[in-house]
Amino acid sequence: MRTIIISLLSLFVGSCDGAGDTSDFWQDPGASCSQDNPGIATTVTVHDQGGPVSANVRISGSASHGDGYVIRNLFVLGLKAENKGFNFDSWEVTVPYEVLLSRAEVADGSCSDERPGLCVPIEIEAADPCPGSPHPVTISDAVDLRIEPKVKNLALSLDYASGDYAPPGDMAKASLRVKGDDGAAYASVDLSANGVVFPGGGPGAFKVRLDKAAEANLFVSSERLGESVILARSGDASASINLRIGGRPILVPSQVSLGQSSSAYVSGLVEGGIPAPVLCRSAAVSGVSVTAVQGSLTDPSGVIFPAGSLISFVIKVDDTAQPTIFQVSCEDDRYRQQSAPLVVTIQ
Repeated sequence: MRTIIISLLSLFVGSCDGAGDTSDFWQDPGASCSQDNPGIATTVTVHDQGGPVSANVRISGSASHGDGYVIRNLFVLGLKAENKGFNFDSWEVTVPYEVLLSRAEVADGSCSDERPGLCVPIEIEAADPCPGSPHPVTISDAVDLRIEPKVKNLALSLDYASGDYAPPGDMAKASLRVKGDDGAAYASVDLSANGVVFPGGGPGAFKVRLDKAAEANLFVSSERLGESVILARSGDASASINLRIGGRPILVPSQVSLGQSSSAYVSGLVEGGIPAPVLCRSAAVSGVSVTAVQGSLTDPSGVIFPAGSLISFVIKVDDTAQPTIFQVSCEDDRYRQQSAPLVVTIQ
C-alpha cells in the first residue's frame, strides 16, 4: 500500500461569493468565484499490493476544500467515489481492471518505479458549488499505476511477401504476427531467435507490447539461410514458429568442358534447403541442346522447376557443334536471386 499527498492545483478557480448557504449559491446564476481559492488537497492511497496489478484496484483518500466549501462529488478515473465521511474527508472507489486497461498508456521507464511497463495516470475531478464544475485535473508525475496484463495463450504466424519463405537480409519480406488471448491486451511479450533481426534492434531478442486487440505485427529478417526458430514468451505462456529463409540456386558443377558427341549432367539446389521454384535459361548454341524433363532451357521463357522438385538438366553436344563458350543461369523465381552462371566450353 502506498499513500501519496496530492495538491489538486487550480482545481477550482477561486472561492465562491456568499459561501454560507451553498445550496442557494448553486441556484444563483450570477454568483462568481474569486481568484485566490487555495483549492482542494487530498491524500490518495492505492491498494495495489506493492506491484503491477492485474485485477480491480481499490483507491481511497481524504479530501478537503481549502475554503471549507462543500465538495458535491469526486470522480477518480471517471468513476464516482463514495463519500464515506463528512464532505469527502474519507472517500473510496474500486476501479475495474477493464477501466485501467482502457486508460493505459505505454510508458518505457516513466512509471513511478522507473521500470518499463504500462502506466495509468490517476485522473481526479471534483464538483463544488462554483460555475464550470466539475473541474478536471490530471495528476501526471505524482501518482500512477503500473499494470501488467497476464497472458494465458500466445500464437505466432508469419506472412511472407511471396510463397512461404523470405530472402536473406530483407526486412520487408516477412511479417510476424503475435496474438494473445482476449485478456492479453497491452501485455508485454519477449521474442528471441538466434540470427533473427527485429525492428530497431540487433539480432537475437526483442520486446513487443500487444495492442488493444491483444496483437502485434512486426517485420523480421535474417541472414541465416534455412529455418530459424522464433520463440515468444509472456509469463507462463509461450509459442514458437520457424522463420524460413531461402537463398539463390547453386548449380553443380559450376563449369563444364565438352567436345563433340558428348554430354554432361548438371544438378542444382537452393541455398538453405528451402523448397523454391527455380527458373533456368541457357543461351542457344547450334549443335548443342540443354534439356530437362520440363522442357528446353534454350526456349526464350526458359524452364521453371517447381518448388521441391529436382533441379537437373542435360547438356548434349552433337558432331556439328563448333568451339564456343556459353552460359546457363538460374534464379529463384519469387525473389529473383540469381545463381553464379554455369560456364560451358565447347572444344
